[in-house]
Amino acid sequence: MEETKQIDWKKLFGALLLGLLVFCCVTFVSECSFCYRMNEWDDVNCFHTVAMAMQNGKVLYRDIYEQKGLYLYAFHVLALYISNGTYFGIYLFELIAGWFFAFFCFKTLRLFGLSYNRSILGTMPILLGYYISIAFWLGDSVEEFALPMYAFSLYILLKKAKTNYDIPFYQIFLSGVLCGFLFLSKFTLVAFYLGFGLVVFIWEVRDKKTARGFIDAAVFIVGFLLSCLPCLLYFSFNGALNDLFQVYFYNNLFYYSDHGSPNIFMQLLISLGVFFAHTGFGWGYTLMNLTGFIYFVFIRREWKNRVFMAIMTTFGTITLCLILGRVHYTYYGLPYAIFAFTGVLAIHDISIRYKGFGNFIQKYKKAFGIASISTMFLLSFFGSPNMPVMFKSKEDMVQFKMKEIILQEENPTILNYGFLDGGLYYLCQSIPECKFFCGLNSNDPSIEETQQAFIDEGKTTFIVAVNEAPKNITLHYTLVFSEVYSVRYETREYLLYKRIKN
Repeated sequence: MEETKQIDWKKLFGALLLGLLVFCCVTFVSECSFCYRMNEWDDVNCFHTVAMAMQNGKVLYRDIYEQKGLYLYAFHVLALYISNGTYFGIYLFELIAGWFFAFFCFKTLRLFGLSYNRSILGTMPILLGYYISIAFWLGDSVEEFALPMYAFSLYILLKKAKTNYDIPFYQIFLSGVLCGFLFLSKFTLVAFYLGFGLVVFIWEVRDKKTARGFIDAAVFIVGFLLSCLPCLLYFSFNGALNDLFQVYFYNNLFYYSDHGSPNIFMQLLISLGVFFAHTGFGWGYTLMNLTGFIYFVFIRREWKNRVFMAIMTTFGTITLCLILGRVHYTYYGLPYAIFAFTGVLAIHDISIRYKGFGNFIQKYKKAFGIASISTMFLLSFFGSPNMPVMFKSKEDMVQFKMKEIILQEENPTILNYGFLDGGLYYLCQSIPECKFFCGLNSNDPSIEETQQAFIDEGKTTFIVAVNEAPKNITLHYTLVFSEVYSVRYETREYLLYKRIKN
């Protein structure tokens, strides 16, 4: 008779505990969770509006304009099928992404010799520093979903660094697939994989396995290309390949980036400022990274080993890409959170040198574990920069006030003029008629021209503007609502115009 496989209760409990920790953090911090009335971040609402338009037959870039990649919006289309009209679908995906990030942080700590229990405990400050940082922002950034992918690939890279084993081809292939997914979601996020591929190839050449290095590269590229294929087929079948290259690549490179002053000295200052801004917004994990790097370099003196090379090369390629872009949105530095395990290792190595402390932890490990989990729950709630917004009611939110006015009309259409999507399309379930459904962080002159044409011809039922009235607005529209409203660190005066009936 075959023996029945015994359930490993310890591993099951560990997996559930990681899930509970992630649930606590995501629920308290992300505005996509059920604790918040809506996510007020403009980018998130752009994602949902574009996904809603695609769900209703519009083709990305050709019929609806936004600057991120297809896979990001396809991901949000899937979320709409789970829960249309709310942010619950994305919230579920955030929980899944958070669990995988936590899992590979845990696996990495185990790789460096921490016990099972200590690895669980060590994952807690990583999660806390990540989620309550300003860099996490309001949830649902591309960087948030890239993080578990990075954590997986960094884990297999560090495992090779420590054991010099040949990374299985399926893991190389999967890393290529993940790189392709990110390339066609937000192409700047492939920077990590540039470092990943470079390190693996150099190690293979050094170990006189050059042929293996080229095979690894080929397997990675095959995974990358196969991952890109559905995107190319989508645009090819819809006759929109030119739109893909024009909008996603050309416009993002030449209309989105701020190339700034031609003065080299000024460019250097701007680049340094951007780097410090990125690290400052993620102060929690930045502190752990700094602690870990100082410990490994100046105390353990490991700047020549492969582990340090893997960490610094991937850190360097991420940093180089961020600096070259010279844009400092709060969430851009979020990928640095994958290196926070170094700070946990530093603290662990220092603590075990003091046997009294180690014996104390071992003696009261259950009480210490419960206290640590409880502390994390409290800090994730009270430490969340979004916590005050959790108590906002719909009656206090300008979006719901405008929604009530808009839905009094039958089949209303909306145009957000000159500013990013405030969420009204999604709240009102209104499909944009204008290709440029909102103002974007782009210098493309056709955006303003097209929106102005819609106003001049009175093509939509409602126009939403902020701070100042659009030109010629009184030809076809009348002001029906205005209110000064604060969204995080910005105060806007929202202006809602309704088309005058002839």
